[in-house]
Amino acid sequence: MEEVNEIHLLQYFIYYSLWLLLPFYFISVHGRNYDVFISYRGKDVRHNFLTHLRHALKKGGFRVFVDENDLQRGCNIIAELPNAIQQSRVALVLLSENYAESGWCLDELVNILDCRERLGQIVLPIFFHVRPSNVRHQNGRFGDAFARLHEAPVEEMEKRKNALYHITDLAGFNLRDVNGDEAQLIEKIIKDLQKKLSVKTLLINYLQTLGRIMRRVGNMVFGYSVRFGYHTAYALQQWRKNQGEELGTDLTVSPNNSERKRGEGEEALLW
Repeated sequence: MEEVNEIHLLQYFIYYSLWLLLPFYFISVHGRNYDVFISYRGKDVRHNFLTHLRHALKKGGFRVFVDENDLQRGCNIIAELPNAIQQSRVALVLLSENYAESGWCLDELVNILDCRERLGQIVLPIFFHVRPSNVRHQNGRFGDAFARLHEAPVEEMEKRKNALYHITDLAGFNLRDVNGDEAQLIEKIIKDLQKKLSVKTLLINYLQTLGRIMRRVGNMVFGYSVRFGYHTAYALQQWRKNQGEELGTDLTVSPNNSERKRGEGEEALLW
């Protein structure tokens, strides 16, 4: 009996120790150097759309990383870009006609989606004169660009293809939806980022993630699912519903659904 009690005490100690460390983890994840990282194919957008987008982002107060300007002279670009991606809250992937002919761009995309899975980074694709189906299946002119890509090891090529496939699963922006009006598209992007990067939204995402992590930790430590903060979350259901309507996402919790419902533009959770 004493041995069982000692095991239970150890389990509780591990569980609540992890709970106390989570706020520090949140600070380390969200205390990043950049608000927005832009992945793009220079010859398609550098002197037009990208210039206007970057100007609008900086005017809106966002800290933007664009590799051609923001890498310090003498630094190792291969080492610095993955770090810049990881240090950004949001990654905008500007998918243009020749994006897929660049192994550099595709490796950036693989890295970006990896950060989405590991760190909960927000990833927003922008379909710029390309159709999502062409990106997903690498056909049409986008597929022609992919065919011009230099051969790489099979495993690396598979990662790139998977990244192109999965980026189309994410809610983003399409130039066709605004009838080719680039100024209107930029305006939509800015408004969406203002919502996603507000303190209120980050706090909601943190609380959602905290509950999800603790349920998983509880499952590992105790052998059954622990609903961290369930009653508190349910008591705040109406408030979160109102916030969800404002953000375009359903954040409600019900007795039969303690997980966050997926909504358009939802960023990835840590687990």
